[in-house]
Amino acid sequence: MQTMELLLDSLRLEAPLDLSGDCLLQVTAHWPRPGIAARSAVLTLSLKKGRVRLTKAPLVQRLLLKEKVEGPFGLHLSLTRPQRFPELASLVRLLAGTGIESIGDLLAAGLSPTALRPLLREPFDALAERFEARSLEPLLEGSIDLDPVAGLPASLEIPLKLSRSFTQSQVPPGPKAREQRKSATRRYPKGRQVGSCKLNFQS
Repeated sequence: MQTMELLLDSLRLEAPLDLSGDCLLQVTAHWPRPGIAARSAVLTLSLKKGRVRLTKAPLVQRLLLKEKVEGPFGLHLSLTRPQRFPELASLVRLLAGTGIESIGDLLAAGLSPTALRPLLREPFDALAERFEARSLEPLLEGSIDLDPVAGLPASLEIPLKLSRSFTQSQVPPGPKAREQRKSATRRYPKGRQVGSCKLNFQS
């Protein structure tokens, strides 16, 4: 059995998700050792044009998991769409205080703007009004199987693919642009690769 330190090196998103904004990255190690079904961590990231690089950032900003591993295990990543919500990091900290520790727990709770309201104190009531639970639903995912017996790599790049289909238009909303927006709408299918995440391992 060995201790694995998993660090985030960088993340890159391609069009149409090469946006600036905040997102949540959840990393889960499935069956890292006998008796442990999963270990997860959630990190808030601020992207600039779909990119973030933490190679030289302090350890506290890039350390995802520090876990004992034994035998083959799976590593799964999920990422929300970048959102222009400067309050996202504050919201995550508040939710963490309620005992909700992962994106999956948040979604399983079925939180809606109405349900969020009791969790938030002034001046966050306005945030609850405009915040949509779907904003925290993962849009990208990637996974890989690892075996510490064979040796963990020093670094690894995991492709990120759409976990569900979605449509997007480059035309801003407005009644005069309605028809133009329909013709400019493009559908992006589930499974399409739109980025990658680079991880570093220390053991």
